[in-house]
Amino acid sequence: ISGPGIPQRVALGDVDAGSPAIYTIKRNDTDNDGDLLPDWWEIQFTDDLTDLSGIDESDFDGDGLTDLDEYEKDTDPTEEDTDGDGLADGVETNTGTFASASDTGTDPTTADTDGDGLNDGIETNSGVFAGAADTGTNPNNSDTDADGFPDGKEIEAGTSPVNANDFPDSLLVYYDFEGDVGTTVADKGNFGYSGSFSGAVTLSNEGAPAGSSPGGSAQLSGGFINVPGIDMNTMIRDFGSGDYTMSCWIKPVDVSRDQYIFGQTEQGIHNGIRNNSYLHQAHWAADTNGATQLAPYLAADDDGWIHAAFVYDGEADQGSIYLDGQLDWSGQKNAPNGGGNLIIGAINNGSNAFQGLLDEVAVWTGALSPERILELAEGDSPLGGSPVPLQISNMSADFSGAIPVVTISFNSRPGRIYAVDRTEDLLIWEELDDGVEGAADSTDFTDSFLPENSTTMFYRVREVQ
Repeated sequence: ISGPGIPQRVALGDVDAGSPAIYTIKRNDTDNDGDLLPDWWEIQFTDDLTDLSGIDESDFDGDGLTDLDEYEKDTDPTEEDTDGDGLADGVETNTGTFASASDTGTDPTTADTDGDGLNDGIETNSGVFAGAADTGTNPNNSDTDADGFPDGKEIEAGTSPVNANDFPDSLLVYYDFEGDVGTTVADKGNFGYSGSFSGAVTLSNEGAPAGSSPGGSAQLSGGFINVPGIDMNTMIRDFGSGDYTMSCWIKPVDVSRDQYIFGQTEQGIHNGIRNNSYLHQAHWAADTNGATQLAPYLAADDDGWIHAAFVYDGEADQGSIYLDGQLDWSGQKNAPNGGGNLIIGAINNGSNAFQGLLDEVAVWTGALSPERILELAEGDSPLGGSPVPLQISNMSADFSGAIPVVTISFNSRPGRIYAVDRTEDLLIWEELDDGVEGAADSTDFTDSFLPENSTTMFYRVREVQ
């Protein structure tokens, strides 16, 4: 079928005879009026061949693009703003670089060029957030302030998309104690809030075996980790309604004494262990215990490590304590107070210091969901994302020896035990090993005992504990 404005469709192959039908699409580019524009394109927008012209710099809609430009850029020659984003087609130069208000670098056929949830027209690239109608953000950069959150999400959360220190529910600081040396611990998050050891704090090669970084931890023996870069007044008062999440893996020496994991140099938040071995969340005059006494709980534990998390939802004035990923207490909690900067392993510049091993220390400026807390307790990294599903990621075979050797690699978590099975027919499965210890990220398993004359083999992996 052909005609002005109608694509031509050509079929090759005898469909009735059952042979494959191959289709190709070709436009009819006839230009009867000789104005450099295909007739079908002119009729599509104006129903005639007189209003539009590709010569004499004709600009029917007055948007700064000639009709010929509009044809080449696939914009609407009868609409000043083809994509309805508030910018005339002529200023959207599609270069990817914002040069000025008359050369925005954006795509004139896409209302949201960078996909950040904001129309290009309100992203003025001024660097100043003036409100929802003038965000000051870059329309060619989905995260203008590079804080890890798309500009549109920041607008929804009520934070500034042009201020890297104002962000929603963000990982504020994270220490995994891997690769650190001396008396300083590096922040593995985005903001570089390094911590310095004060008093009896050393690095240990023993990390939480079920955590995401089991190769190291901090040994606290009366000292603490000072984090001078995080002013707690700023964290509590300036980030929305003061929400926070604080989580870590701990291996305490003695849970019978009061000791704190998260604190401030001046009163305020002091979360840790208190009142005869309970996890404890306190905001100074707003003190609450968890429901599980840690002494008997740890006595029944194999390795002495537990995952602790403390959450505060400021809008609801709701506090929560989690033990090994499970909610241990939740209820009304007064807003945090106090001042000074964050310290890890004590309060008030060293009082009631925690004693034991400390790993995977993380603080967020937001109340994480119960599901996310459970993921952390199951070995996921605070750096983000859901745990990778259990699956075989690679398989290789070595035929150089008398018997072929097959090696499989599968996604895994440290501290978990896996079983590997095989089958030749997908009906009867043979268990090869049910005691494979998981490593961080990935574990390899080698099958060196293939049946003689075997030509096909399938493998599967199961988590057994």
